[in-house]
Amino acid sequence: MAKVVIIDGKPVLRDEWHPMDVESVADDMEVELTEDQVLEVMEIIVRRHDANIGINWDVIGSAIDYVLESA
Repeated sequence: MAKVVIIDGKPVLRDEWHPMDVESVADDMEVELTEDQVLEVMEIIVRRHDANIGINWDVIGSAIDYVLESA
């Protein structure tokens, strides 16, 4: 997932996560999410993840739990 891209002539390390990644974790958890819930999971991760830990499968799972508990 991580890759180096060139932006304004300088290398940048980019780690991309996509909706299908969130859906994959939800499938493993045996839950279904709407498109809106997938977006909500991603927005929660952006706002609340710990930069020392980063974004990983467990972080995505925790955000899914949060969204489902809030529903």
